This record gives sequence, structure tokens and C-alpha cells, in this order.
Amino acid sequence: MKIFAKKKVDGRKIIYFFDKKFLSWKDKNAVVQNDMFKQIYKKRFSGLTLPEQRFILEKQFKKIAGYDLNLGNPGTFNEKIQWLKLYYHNPLMTICADKVAVRDYVKEKIGEEYLVPSIGIYDKVEDINWEKLPDRFVVKVNWGSGQNIICTDKSNLDVDDAKSKLTEWMKPESNHYYNYLEWGYKNIKPKIIIEKYIEQMDGNLLDWKFFCFGGKAHYVQVDIDRSCNHTRCFYDMNYQKQEFTTCYPFYKGEVQKPANFEKMRELSEILSKDFPHVRVDWYELDGKIYLGEMTFTHGNGTERFTPFKYDKIMGDLLELPIFPVHDEHKKQREVALVRREIYSYPQNAPFRPSVSYPEYPFDEISAQENNVYDMVREGLHLMGLDDENYGTKNWNPLKELIVPGNTVLIKPNLVLHRNGGGEGEDCLFTQPSVVAPMIDYAIKALQGTGKIIVGDAPLQECVFEELISNSGYDKLIAFYKDKGVDIELLDFRNVATYVKGGVHYSQRAQGADNGVVVALDDLSSFAGLNEERIKNMRITNYDPRILQKHHNTKTHEYNVAKQILEADVVINMPKPKSHRKAGLTSALKNMVGMNANKEFLPHHSNTSLKEGGDAYLHASPVLAKANKMLDKGNMLNAEGKYKAAKACFKKFWKLKAKGAENVQEKFWEGSWWGNDTIWRTIFDLNRILLYADKTGQIRNTKQRKYFIVGDMIVSGQNEGPLEPSPKNVGVIAMGKDAVCFDIAIAAICGFDWHKLPSVREPYERLGGVCEITCGQPPVVKSNKPEWDNNSVDDIFCNHSFNFYPVSGWKDVL
Repeated sequence: MKIFAKKKVDGRKIIYFFDKKFLSWKDKNAVVQNDMFKQIYKKRFSGLTLPEQRFILEKQFKKIAGYDLNLGNPGTFNEKIQWLKLYYHNPLMTICADKVAVRDYVKEKIGEEYLVPSIGIYDKVEDINWEKLPDRFVVKVNWGSGQNIICTDKSNLDVDDAKSKLTEWMKPESNHYYNYLEWGYKNIKPKIIIEKYIEQMDGNLLDWKFFCFGGKAHYVQVDIDRSCNHTRCFYDMNYQKQEFTTCYPFYKGEVQKPANFEKMRELSEILSKDFPHVRVDWYELDGKIYLGEMTFTHGNGTERFTPFKYDKIMGDLLELPIFPVHDEHKKQREVALVRREIYSYPQNAPFRPSVSYPEYPFDEISAQENNVYDMVREGLHLMGLDDENYGTKNWNPLKELIVPGNTVLIKPNLVLHRNGGGEGEDCLFTQPSVVAPMIDYAIKALQGTGKIIVGDAPLQECVFEELISNSGYDKLIAFYKDKGVDIELLDFRNVATYVKGGVHYSQRAQGADNGVVVALDDLSSFAGLNEERIKNMRITNYDPRILQKHHNTKTHEYNVAKQILEADVVINMPKPKSHRKAGLTSALKNMVGMNANKEFLPHHSNTSLKEGGDAYLHASPVLAKANKMLDKGNMLNAEGKYKAAKACFKKFWKLKAKGAENVQEKFWEGSWWGNDTIWRTIFDLNRILLYADKTGQIRNTKQRKYFIVGDMIVSGQNEGPLEPSPKNVGVIAMGKDAVCFDIAIAAICGFDWHKLPSVREPYERLGGVCEITCGQPPVVKSNKPEWDNNSVDDIFCNHSFNFYPVSGWKDVL
């Protein structure tokens, strides 16, 4: 199977992998490569692109295995293990590599009599009652390898030391994925398992490691005297000793064939038949056999074979699979696009349906036709939600998302109260008539319990009261309150301002701090950037000193509205449109509005592209002075020294105009295609949305359920998001994966998503501790035949609405 085609371009190789193009590293100087390795390796917790992952594996492989890694045409066993790490991501591997989850798999496949008896399974170290444990036991972390505590006499056990070790082993840094990219471990939720002690588990008990390929066992590995003079040998399935070893010296003696050799072989083949390769380990004691573990990346795929030719001989047994796209992602990847020639919204708040649907929970029906409500309903049906009850009074499309007692947060995009371009608000913010049916279906799922919050943190100068009054949000919420529904409409901002003469005057500060500071630090997409770049990060109209407190070489943190963290379910309701800094604002960008203080949000880096920043393109000393004057004005403004701030802003505008004319600069403040900052902020906030617990601590597993409903009845193009022109689209969009959703939205807008960093980077930077996407292209479901089950590439090329991008993005979109 030919995977790669390579050709030289400007001294570099362009690598095509399944129609995706990657640029190889140009400078092969060892020093440069070592520095690059350290820089890339540092980012492994926040996610790496596929070329970066390849680079890390190549460097590690050469150092440990001793020869150059050929991923384009892998031939040896060790090379093929590296290929599998990168490209074969079978979710069943995660189950079988998990020492807790594998127990159910083994029970189903061969029976639980082959499992070492379990004493207890725990989510946290604190859950273990050490006093109640027997005198002898073995403690393991379910994602560990060699991370075991073997207790043969509890009276001699240092419990505090055991607790300390387990605490360290439960951290993400101990997951093998983040050190060696062993994918099978990546999605394991860390747990502790305590098992019954089996005699001689202290290292003297032989284990029999069966190497299986395509469901057939070929070799068994035996290790002797692991605690002192560790040696190793291999036997074939006829129990003929082989002439090779790996890693450890060759054992010259003979090892007696175990009584249950054939049974272990038979069971290994049953357990391995779903995989191209797996090593299945067994213990034999007193005539009984126990499963040790299943391993998919033996020795990390770097153990040296002696003689070397057996690396190739064993490699010939491993047939690489066709690059898989696994069905378990299909539901996650689905994006529903309901299209009708409807380009207006109902005006009669509280926006009741004009049809008495069987499942509708209220009596009020609108006399005015409400196509928007019907389109939202159709979208939920297209997503296949509660299909078996569709069309009946029992239809409850959100029942798998929302359970009784939940707190449900609905997050519309309420960017600003008035369109700065003067072309109306239909294209500016999420319309309440789209939100209304989602509230109705949330109420249906809650069954008279729980709580609903509708909220956002709009732009600092947004007059929130005017927005909700003019749009009908206030009447919508009042309708539900009259029905006894526990519902709130909230402005998440801690501070709001009004603008006069270019100065932001403080208008309102809420009494208590509405936000919770959430630290990402090394998990942030900003981790690994150089100090100068971080010092230059800015958000227009805000004091740069505040931003630098929260984003520096040690810390990257955000001030998130507490209501977001307290929610069990978040329904993200963006208003997709063009965007000055991100190119497109959709599901991912909409979550910037969960931040209570904008000073925590880097938007650009305050120098030119040629100087390592991204505020504008051309270097200019006059523009550099303009930046300093703008900083000074923002600091004075934050201190309430409005008169002095206003004088600074006047000087700033003069310097900016002069500097831009000198170098013919047409970009400013990161509002262009060269912005390399805003996507990092967007990525970080979406990680927090999914993985921060109610206290703001980042966890390894998702903390809340998530759904997306996009309002594109009338969308926005040209100078969005604050001055958009209306674009009649007639679409309601839905999805579960924000990256898949945004790829589909970019396609129907006619924007190449590969050129939108806020979409491309999360898609490509897989493998971080807190992934926000399944990493697969969307599956489009639509009532429009040209879109339904069609690729996003074809939709982009042939069936899009051809949006006009903002001026700073016209060169690339």
C-alpha cells in the first residue's frame, strides 16, 4: 500500500498523506533539530500537529532504536509500531490497554476466571481505605507500565510513600501517550486498581508474553531474573527456542514449557483477533493461568533486536491496516444543516410555534407563521435525536443531553446592541426566536426540575438592557418565569463601558466578581512561545499590564463566568459570520463570550509579522511608537485618568496614520489573516469549557455535555463581527463537535477552513491532554440534496453562499 509520495520543492520535501500535504523540516543541522525537538516536546500537553508528532518520533527512534525511522515505507517491527502510534487509533485499544476496562472485555471474550481477583477500584487516592486492605496486595494505576506497589506485608508498608507515588502516577504527565505518543493510553481515565497478591509477583514469577499478529500467535517472550541479572529469550509456537533477543542479554539456558502453553496461546489468539498486533501476557501458577496485560506498543517500538535481522522478520508478520476512520466518531462528527428560503425572523415575542406539535409542552400557539421554530425542530430530527419517539408526545430530543435536575446553560452570541455598519441587527446577534425552541426542548428534558441560564459576555460597550429589550429576549424569559420555570438571563461581564471620544468610560461594575480564574499553564496553546512574544500580547482598548499578569512564561489563565463552570450542559448558539481577527466566528469563537473579564483574552501580539508579532505586516519605527502611545493611553484609561488618556489616543491616531502611510500598511491590531494569537485564545477557552470542573480545575475527562445550534437564517458578511452586512442564508445548523461544526459552516460560507487558524489548528493539533475534537472531517446531514452526505470540500467548491470576507482576510479567503 503506497502511503506517501514525495518530491523536492525548494530544498524541502512535500509529503502527501491521504491527500493531506505536509512540509518536511528544511534544516537538518543536529543542533537546530535538538532545539526544535525540545521546543516541540514542550508543547505535547497542549497538542501537536501530525508533522510535529512525526518529528518527535523520528528523533526518539534514532536515539533509542539506533537507526533512521522510515514512516513512508516502514519495514521493521519497530518502524511499524511507530506507524501504528500515529495512524491506527482503534478505540478498542484504549479499553484493552486500561487495566480496569480490560476486565470487562476479558469477561466477555474468554471468561473472568482468567482475571487476577480485584479487591477494589478507585477514582482517587483519597478513596482508598488502607486499614481495610488485606495483609498482601498489589496496587496499580490503570494506565501504568511498571507503576505497581507490591505489598507482601502491610505492617511494613509506608502508606504515605504509597499515596505520594499514586498521586504522581495519576497525573497526565505519567500517561505514556504524552511521553512516547502511545495512542492506546491517551484516552484512559485514570483509576487505581488493587488486586489480590499472587505468589512470586515480586518479580520471580515468570510471565509469558505472546506476540500476536492478525489474530495468530507467532512468538512468546520469556524474561528471567528481572530483579537482578535480567536476561530474555523467545520461543516459537512449536516451543523451539529462537536465536534472538531484544533489549536484554540472550538467556542461554532452557525454560521449561508451561503446562498451559497451548491454552495461553489459544486465549491470546481470541483476545488479539481484533487488532493487527498485540502482545498478550500471562502468568501461570499452580496449574492456573491469569492474564497480565495486553500491550500494543511493545517496548515503545524502540527495543533493539539482536541479531538485527529479526526486527525485519517480525516486521514482516505485522500487516499494516488501511488508514481507519472509526465508526464511533460518526455521531460526534455529524453536522445537520436545515435549509429553507426563509430570511426573516418572527417578531411576536415570546416566539411560540405556529403548529401544535405533539411534544410541545405549552398551550400557547402563535397566529403568525413561525418557520424558524419548525427549522430548529427539523434539525433535531436530522441529528437522529430520540428517533424512536419522533412525531409523538413523548419525543424528547435532548434526553441524552439533559437529565432531570441538570443546570443547562444556553450561550447565544450577543456581541453588541447595535450594528456599527447600520445594516440592522438580524445579522449581528443570535435571535431569540432561535433560542426559544431550544429552551422549550430543554424544559421537556428537565421534566419540571433543574435550572436554565441564558447568558453571554458581550463587547464591553454593549448596552445589554437595550439589546434584550429591543430584540425580545426580555419578553421570552418573562414568558417562562410566568410558567414557573427556573430560568435567568445574565450578562456575564464584570465591567461594562461606554465610549466617547475614543475613551472607554466605566459604566457599570457588577457588585461581586462573576468569574472564576482557570489556569491552563502548560496546557495552554500559548505554552512554548518565547518571552518577547508573550510580553507583546495585547487586547485592544485594555490595560496591557493586566493581561501580562495572566499570560506570561509561567502562567496562562482565564476568568470564566462561574455559571459556565456550574453548568451540567452547555448549548452553544453562535451567530456565524465573518470576523476581523479570526476570519470566521462560529461555534469555537462564540465561547470567547464565556469570559467575565476581557483583560484575560489575548487578541494579537503588538509588533509586525517581520518582528515576530502579528498586529500588522510591515516593520515601522513610527508604528512601534504608535503602539507605545496606545499602551500608555489604555493604562491611563484603566486608572480613570480620562483626560490624559484622550490626549494619548489623539497622538496615537496621528502616529498610526503616518506609520501606515510610510510603509503602506493596510492591517492593524491583528485584524487580518496573519493573526497567530486569537486562535490560541479560542482553543484555550474551548478546552476550559469541556474540561474545567465546577471549581475551575482542569480534569482529564469532559466535565459537561455540549451541543451546538447555529443561527444562520440571516448571517453576516463583510466587516463582521461588529459591522456586518446581512447575508440571506436560511439555515439552522446543529452539531456536537465544535471543530466539525465550524468546518461545515466555513464550507457553506465559501471560506477555505484550512486557511482559518481557529478551525485548522484545533483540528490538526491532536493529542493534547484536553482535546476538543474527534479529529475527523464532518459528516453533513441536510434536507438540501447538494449538501447531504457530501464532502465539505465539494460543498466549499460548488455549493457555497460565497460570503464576502472582512477586508483583512480578502487576500486568503
